[in-house]
Amino acid sequence: MSVFDRFRLEGKRLFITGGSRGLGREMALAIADAGADVVLVGREAESLAATSTDIRRLNRKAIPLAGDMGQPEKCEKLCLRALADYGPFDILINNIGGRLILPQLEDQSLAEWQRIVDLNLTSTFLCMKHIGGAMVRRGQGGRVINVASMSGMIANRGTGGRSYETAKAAVIHLTRSAAVDWPEPV
Repeated sequence: MSVFDRFRLEGKRLFITGGSRGLGREMALAIADAGADVVLVGREAESLAATSTDIRRLNRKAIPLAGDMGQPEKCEKLCLRALADYGPFDILINNIGGRLILPQLEDQSLAEWQRIVDLNLTSTFLCMKHIGGAMVRRGQGGRVINVASMSGMIANRGTGGRSYETAKAAVIHLTRSAAVDWPEPV
């Protein structure tokens, strides 16, 4: 048996947010190459279609779902729809996020603060609650990977408002807390 055979993911399903571009795209392609089928979530139909095509070239299923995970109501509906139509899932990657705006803390509006917190933290919570929660209830193990940032662990100078750093720090702690609460992997 090759060492690579130990990492095969045939018969597994991945749900990944921000999976159509950048790091998310590369993770989706790597996991598909290892054998998993992929449900990709992103805002841009064109990049979703391109990544889905590349996954299908690896002889894996690719389901693109367009939606703005930074809007909690839409995020929740998309998670529930994905579970109902394409679940169960074995792997969840919460990759979506971004700084998007750079106002100084004292100039940042509550709406701007909430927008960044919802994109970076609330979407992670909702995906863990629904997709991760379904894995726990199923009792067959699974993996949750939450992408944070060094900015959640250090204070950067000159970056503007602190909603991004605060949200990513919360993602790190949410991940640690869930790891304590949820069962050991099978």
